[in-house]
Amino acid sequence: MQASLGTATSDSGGNLAVYIDDLAGITQDKRTWFDGIGYKPVLPLVPGADEDGDGLTNSEEDGAGTNPYLVDTDGDTYSDFEEVNGGSDPLDAASVPPLPGNSLEMTDNGTWTWFNDERAIFHQGSLFIGYVRSNGQYGVTRYDPVTNETFDMVISTGTSQQTDDHNNPSITVLPDGRLMILYAKHRANANFYQRTSLVPLPSSIGDWGPEIVRPLTTAYGNYDNTYNNTYLLSGESNRIYNFHRYINFNPTITVSDDLGATWKPSVPFISVGSGGTRPYPRYCSNGVDRIDLIYTDGHPRDYKNSVYHMYYKDDAFHKTDGSLIDTYANLPLDHEGGQKGSVIYQYSESAWGPGQGPDDWIPEARGWTWDVHYGADGHPVCVFQAQVGDTNNVLSDSQEWPNSRIYYYYARWTGTAWQKRFIAQAGRAIYSGEADYGGGMCIDPEDTNVIYISTNAANPFDLADVNNVPLAANARFEIFKGVTSDGGLTFTWTPVTSNSEQDNLRPIIPENSPFDETLVWFNGTYNSYTSFSTRVLAILRNRLRVKTSSISPAANTATLSWASSPGWRYRVTASADLNGFPHTAASGIDAQGGTTSATFPFPAALENSPKAFFRVETN
Repeated sequence: MQASLGTATSDSGGNLAVYIDDLAGITQDKRTWFDGIGYKPVLPLVPGADEDGDGLTNSEEDGAGTNPYLVDTDGDTYSDFEEVNGGSDPLDAASVPPLPGNSLEMTDNGTWTWFNDERAIFHQGSLFIGYVRSNGQYGVTRYDPVTNETFDMVISTGTSQQTDDHNNPSITVLPDGRLMILYAKHRANANFYQRTSLVPLPSSIGDWGPEIVRPLTTAYGNYDNTYNNTYLLSGESNRIYNFHRYINFNPTITVSDDLGATWKPSVPFISVGSGGTRPYPRYCSNGVDRIDLIYTDGHPRDYKNSVYHMYYKDDAFHKTDGSLIDTYANLPLDHEGGQKGSVIYQYSESAWGPGQGPDDWIPEARGWTWDVHYGADGHPVCVFQAQVGDTNNVLSDSQEWPNSRIYYYYARWTGTAWQKRFIAQAGRAIYSGEADYGGGMCIDPEDTNVIYISTNAANPFDLADVNNVPLAANARFEIFKGVTSDGGLTFTWTPVTSNSEQDNLRPIIPENSPFDETLVWFNGTYNSYTSFSTRVLAILRNRLRVKTSSISPAANTATLSWASSPGWRYRVTASADLNGFPHTAASGIDAQGGTTSATFPFPAALENSPKAFFRVETN
């Protein structure tokens, strides 16, 4: 058989081989043979090498029966590495691995910055998530845990959209149950954009009112606007506060006293610098009469940042201990003139003295904020990072990035002081253009003893050395859950994701979750804040436990209800004596949200048994 590129032949087993460099006069022993699928030279493979670069060595591919020349042997879009490590069959296209962390996919295209909130909320039983799509559209997804359905809604228009993760919408619940979302471009104009849902549970763009352009007005000049953080205070007649970055490139406040129908002129909040400085705040609110924030002096690329805390209440801003900083009427706060919140983390270039260490500070490490919430005692709890880079601002981010490292902190107000601890190695920033972009941290707002981090450090909980922090394979970002039982002095850690094909970044936990464990994050390739290919994942999980049970002797049936996890499938097994559960009473029961119920007949083997025991199981 002759081919235009050479000669093909097959052996007795039907395996095809092609020698492409077949020229007249070349003898058999001088030919280079190629396999007929991947067109790779047929040479002895080194067992410890990885011929196709999929993460499995050649010997591991041999053991799995996969093709060492193909990343995806069965062609199901999942690599052999991902399938082998995920427990699916790499030789069966119908068998696919679970998502990272055994999560659920909320939407296949979405990302966000962490300086807009609320990014995700639970509302009337549904989860709502706001994000930016890779094509510059802004989206809101509603997930119904009962039906396991998602509803993706593109809420931006050609006027408002921009491919930039700074622009994800904030979501606010109005008193009548409808949703108000605000979003803005990144430093493109002096507007923000607004939509309000027509119904409490929107499922399509038809359930939203029109996009309204809100030109910002102020007596302080014209600036470009970025970010939205919206909080409604019921104790102030439902006044809505929008914290954003506008006047002089600084934190700015714009309020509405009519549920977003109109907005008052913007006022400067924190005044720093002359147009290039911008403190980075993170906010939370009790929804009644108080708004808290942690913030920095500026961007860690440019400023030797400390981290501060203050709160708003009764028309004034206060330090953590309640002492007055200034009234709302006297804004802005003169940060450089000393009108600052309480110090949580103090930047220092000094070496540690006796009894000091990274719990106090890391020399030359600049702070940046991640999350803040209220503990069970009502006191604020926060997480933040510190990053060691170029102390004198000589190097660019891309120059300092290869050797720069980030460190994660947890802090809480004890009632008299801020107690902070260095809790984890964050590794290196996500990409070279932003040497301060850590993988992310968040606090569980329902239990501030629980936090989640994203890190690419090889040994994230080895805190003995802050100068030599190796990275994980492929610098892959994985998520870990931390739990403290001593107020943040120590943590117990468990992995949420592992052996991931792509990065897991910027975890968040929506407030008012009805589930025992809730986490939302994005997974994929994040090249920069304007270039990303990521999907939004979520864990919505309950600890499996039976809640109620009943028996109907007349119908010879039993009914069980149990705490369940959306997207999971359950079965009920039975026993006469608790010596194993060999009988199947019901199977293939899909979760009905956070609680699932099933009525089933007694197994025939137990009809005459004096006792019957039932157990709910899941894979």
